[in-house]
Amino acid sequence: MISNRSALRFPWGAEFRAISAACLVCGIGYLALKSDRGDFEIFGRLDVLVVSVFSAVPISVLMADQIARKSKIVRFGLVALLALIVVSQIGVWRILLYEFGMSAVALSIVRGALAVITMTLPLACLNVFKTLVAGGDRIEKSSLVPALFVVVAVSIPGVYVDSVSKTLASQLRQSLSNDRPTVALGHARRLSQLRPQTRIDGLAIVSLLDSLDDRIDQLNAIVRRPISPTAPTGAIAMRVTSLVQLELFDQALVGLKPLLSGERFHPASLDVYGLCFQRLGDPESSLVGYQMAIQYWTAQIESNQKRQSLASAWKGIAFAARQLDQRSMEEHAYQQLLNVAPNASNCLLMAKCYKHHQKMDLAAKYASQAFELDPASRSELDSITSELARDHFGCLSGVR
Repeated sequence: MISNRSALRFPWGAEFRAISAACLVCGIGYLALKSDRGDFEIFGRLDVLVVSVFSAVPISVLMADQIARKSKIVRFGLVALLALIVVSQIGVWRILLYEFGMSAVALSIVRGALAVITMTLPLACLNVFKTLVAGGDRIEKSSLVPALFVVVAVSIPGVYVDSVSKTLASQLRQSLSNDRPTVALGHARRLSQLRPQTRIDGLAIVSLLDSLDDRIDQLNAIVRRPISPTAPTGAIAMRVTSLVQLELFDQALVGLKPLLSGERFHPASLDVYGLCFQRLGDPESSLVGYQMAIQYWTAQIESNQKRQSLASAWKGIAFAARQLDQRSMEEHAYQQLLNVAPNASNCLLMAKCYKHHQKMDLAAKYASQAFELDPASRSELDSITSELARDHFGCLSGVR
């Protein structure tokens, strides 16, 4: 019985060659991205590179197969041409990214093309030393197949990059909101490589990068400045704040010691103490700092500063409780937070807490309160309401 050999299959042994070539390209790309040399800057992150490379495998195998069928001179000429293109791209992509301001669609096409060329080169080199078996498994000669492979090589990485870019933009805004310029700079750099036309709150990503670089330079200048043991409290506080913003939490804790007790005691140091340990991933020590802040501020007379400080400390306690899986403590902390600052944002925090604890009725209650205070929180209310409906449906589905 004659088998149908016209089905879509790669040449014999192509699977091994394709995987080897993909691993080689991803390995080189990883080293290039890690060194920040700019060779693979258009991919921005390793996961984007991996998705792009493996999406390019089908069309690259097809192209390498066609190259292998040419004469020796043509083969070596095509391989040399591909090598020249790959080497020359180092400076070209930077110009395309930052000088001409390519659109998202154009970037997806360029990114896909680069992945295809970079993948085809090692495959073609392997095929030069591998003679294809006549009559072996081949890709059918159809104009539709290469077109589909091209669509795969461009569209899959394009969709993935769009998702990654949205996540990076959200993380960037969160970092800016939390006054973490070093973290924000990392997100902004990756985002500028993936979507150089992005604007964050109306500011072009390139301008934001310059602003963050200047800010970090200023903070480093403050940190490098010598400080006397007898320096005033304000100077010590500025240095500690700069260290925190530079993510140098161990050094910040050392500089914070004079402000935690004695004549130089400053109540804000208790909150900073808790924050440093929170970001160092030590919830037990973080909890101690925030509890000391609560103890201090509870004994003070009513003022805006007291309310703001208590709100910050209760948020810190709730965060530490979440890390320690102390659910009752977390719920109590958010209740106290609402007593101090009953606004929409804090109602949403309470709702998310109850949602995490699977107390959906209470979550819906506080999400509704948040919506009443701020209609912009409607999306969170809809999310909790729909999840509540699914939970109730699940309970009913078990009745027989």
